[in-house]
Amino acid sequence: MHAPQTPIVHRRTIRFWLNCLVIACVVPAVIITTFIIYRSFDQERLGLVRDTIGTARALSQAVDAELKGARSAMLVLSSSPHLVSGDLKNFYDEAQSVVLTLNIDNIVLSDVDGQQLINTLRPFGEPLPRHDREQLRRVIATGQPVISDLFIGAVSQKPIIIIEAPVLADGKARYALAFGIFPERLSEILRRQKMPSDWVAAIVDSSDTIVARTIGGDDFIGKKVSMALLRELKAADEGVFEGKTIEGIPVLSSFSRSQFSGWAVAIGIPKETLFGVLWQALLSNIIAALVLLAGGAYLARRIAMRIVGSIQALRGPAIELGTSGPLVVPPVAIQEVYSLGQSLVAAHGLVQQRTGERDDLRRRLMSAQEEERLRLAHDLHDQTGQGITAAILELKAIEPLVDKKGLDRVRALRKQLDELSQMLHRIAWELRPPSIDQLGLTNAIENYLAEWGKTNGINVDFHCSDPDLDRRSNEIRTTVYRVVQETLTNVARHAADATQVSIVIGVAEGMLYLAIEDNGRGFDPGAPSSRLGLAGMHERLLLVGGRLAIESSEDQGTTVFARVPLRLESAA
Repeated sequence: MHAPQTPIVHRRTIRFWLNCLVIACVVPAVIITTFIIYRSFDQERLGLVRDTIGTARALSQAVDAELKGARSAMLVLSSSPHLVSGDLKNFYDEAQSVVLTLNIDNIVLSDVDGQQLINTLRPFGEPLPRHDREQLRRVIATGQPVISDLFIGAVSQKPIIIIEAPVLADGKARYALAFGIFPERLSEILRRQKMPSDWVAAIVDSSDTIVARTIGGDDFIGKKVSMALLRELKAADEGVFEGKTIEGIPVLSSFSRSQFSGWAVAIGIPKETLFGVLWQALLSNIIAALVLLAGGAYLARRIAMRIVGSIQALRGPAIELGTSGPLVVPPVAIQEVYSLGQSLVAAHGLVQQRTGERDDLRRRLMSAQEEERLRLAHDLHDQTGQGITAAILELKAIEPLVDKKGLDRVRALRKQLDELSQMLHRIAWELRPPSIDQLGLTNAIENYLAEWGKTNGINVDFHCSDPDLDRRSNEIRTTVYRVVQETLTNVARHAADATQVSIVIGVAEGMLYLAIEDNGRGFDPGAPSSRLGLAGMHERLLLVGGRLAIESSEDQGTTVFARVPLRLESAA
């Protein structure tokens, strides 16, 4: 069976999640702000549209007021007594004074056939051209004042508009009186509004010809309006649309046509200007968002470093959780991490307590095991061994009493009992050699090595530089002996090709060191193993605060290192 595969978990850092938090806070705010800016812009645009329609309407009314004022003055002048008497010279002088008083450029008096009689742009009596017959026929036919469209004056040779009315005598038209206005005077109406310099405003006559314009007025006076504006003027008297100026500039335009004169005023706001405010606000919003994101990322990095630093400060204490000695938690600035550190301290104390209880129980078990080994060794030596020895002597005593055929069987039985006695002696010696208690650990190891080397045919070299080895505590002496015994047992079982074993015991810096080296086949210490001997040695050393390390590789032999702290012995 295959072991279940551990699912791959993509872990993220604290800094990543803090950046996500910053984005989660900033992005919605940016979206909401953008929406508010757009809504505000849309409302301002609608308000601006309403305002421009109102402005166009007001300008149209201003133009009407200008034309109406000129018409009223003209009606007053048409009743001049000089016209009734036919005194044209005095009427010319009166007309000159009216031109200087009113906001007009010239006065023309024509007969009903269209011949100009007086034109204030020329001296009195100078020959004058004929008047526009179509305009004159409209005036004579309606008997009402008529406002002309823009045309080129016959005398001035410049674009001009006129307001013309009949002069009646006995109920019939005798003359036609006209007031002339140059486009420059109407342009002044647009300038007085003080609109933004890039806005385009124009006064358009009833034939859709430009009479006055704020931008490029002299170049465009007398030309037709753009096709977009022309379509809108034919469709309605007032409205708003998106189009282009004559120059091709995209604009949002509003217009209003006068019912009095049939003229219209149009105002165009460049889209670049109109939407530039929006884009500027959005750009400012984006820049603010980027600044907030950068600032948030910086703060997230600083906070993440603070959090990670506090957490990493607990790595050392967490690693040392199962070790002996006090657990020191460095100071941290985060309350939750501090609480976690105190939990580690509490857990360390609990682990120490449980470890102490476990080690004490193991120590008692091993002590009881050693005592049981000693009792069994004594029983095998004193009782069983003596009984076998007595049986051997008894068999030897009865040898002369049996015949030759039974003698061989008695001798064979005695040999078997002798081998059994030697085996029991070896078992008792391995359980607990009496020399540990009687002659000391050094002699016990030397005797064991001599017997083991003789049995396995392996040369053993032993060196001890600890003069107090035989005076060490019973736990340390027993542990050292058992480690040596178990290591040599492993050499005999798993390194039969070994020819040399070296054992060194020494003391340095309060530690007892033991090194056992063989030149056998070796093994891989990292490979899984079911050898209980290594686990037993490790457990024994842990009970006395020691450590076990093994260095080995195939065909390179094996070295076992063991160290035991002597401070525990002195403290005891």
